[in-house]
Amino acid sequence: FSNPLMGIALLGSSLSYCDRLIIHPLLGGAFVTIYSVASFMGKTVSATFEPISTVILGYCSNKNYNIKLKNYLFICALALISSAILMLVCYILSPFILSIIYPDIYSEALEFVLLSSISYLFLCAESIIRPINLSNGKQGKMLIIQGAYFVLYVILAIILVKKYYLIGFCVASIISN
Repeated sequence: FSNPLMGIALLGSSLSYCDRLIIHPLLGGAFVTIYSVASFMGKTVSATFEPISTVILGYCSNKNYNIKLKNYLFICALALISSAILMLVCYILSPFILSIIYPDIYSEALEFVLLSSISYLFLCAESIIRPINLSNGKQGKMLIIQGAYFVLYVILAIILVKKYYLIGFCVASIISN
């Protein structure tokens, strides 16, 4: 990529659809639906973190921002704690909300809600930390890291889905995030 930021954004957004591209050929369309329902709350919450990420990136890039390690670690901890609280709320509310929105399939999806919520917890925290890394790190290096993450995610997902079905996909998402 001539512009590392474009490559990072492309890899990041393609991961949003990777679940369907991996699950469908290996397990079939019914499992895509089950995973989509199980991850609905986590995806919804993580989507709200993207605008926050954009604001943080704008702030960091406009201020010639250099962050001290202590502050960086504090932000990482804060991102993880806030993501964990939101994902706990998602996990608690999921049975109620999913039973209303998806009454026919929510019972099949419930066993995957916790694992998919954990996966999205890490994704939410990462979306808060990413702009700080982008503004303080080398963008080419970040593109390599994002590419490695993409490859790890796809390889783990394929291997674990073949062995453990949808649980394997959830575990691959957690490990790679």
